[in-house]
Amino acid sequence: MQALQSQLFPQVDHFRARSNLFAISLANLNPQNHLAIALGNMSRMEKGETWYQLQHVTPKLGQFLEALDRERLDIAQALLDPDDYSQLKTLRQHFQQGFLGQQSFDEEEDDGGDDNGSISDLMQQIYEHGKDVHGPNTADTRYVTEDVPFGLALTVALGNLVQRPATLHKAGMQIMSAMYERDFASENDLLASLGLLDSSSSCRLEELREGVMETGYLGRPAVAVLEEEEGCEDMAHDAAMMASTMMTMTSETIF
Repeated sequence: MQALQSQLFPQVDHFRARSNLFAISLANLNPQNHLAIALGNMSRMEKGETWYQLQHVTPKLGQFLEALDRERLDIAQALLDPDDYSQLKTLRQHFQQGFLGQQSFDEEEDDGGDDNGSISDLMQQIYEHGKDVHGPNTADTRYVTEDVPFGLALTVALGNLVQRPATLHKAGMQIMSAMYERDFASENDLLASLGLLDSSSSCRLEELREGVMETGYLGRPAVAVLEEEEGCEDMAHDAAMMASTMMTMTSETIF
């Protein structure tokens, strides 16, 4: 699989294996980032303006991005084993390494880090280095029509399963649904078939751990309820097989 990925994406030289699908799903920051960027710049998108998206991450929008990232990391801590969790990039690492390069990140680490610097300041550095990219110039963008129903919805579902609600992710979905006059949550036709919408089912977590995610580790917060349950029936075999055959490698570059 890794050889095929290298053939298809020769410019990417650091594909890394992950032990389960949760680790891959929660490594994807694009849905949460695109939510904040789209909400903060919807008028620019609707007016068809040409604009740089990171340049327009103001301090308040940066704080929103960080709050969304805390929700993602909180859910990841409940779902992943310590090794997989330690390999997840934070919001800052995602942009620092992805846009300014690993050397820039290493130099910052050698200097003791810059955790007190704002995300907005980092975005302005990326813009000043000429690494920024244009934001959407239409409201009909994958930032919303794909990332909301198939990105944010997954994070919300995983949060519900481990009782770590992704409140801001869910609110973002509801706001976007109101703005677009469509129910984005209902447009996801995958979560229900995988049983990920039933937050009351402790058996679902056991199935994901023992079946779909055979090498996965859900962590103490996620499996605590299972120790008190007996007689859990097996979940649908076809759903388990569909998820278990999904690709279990990921690239940590930014697209």
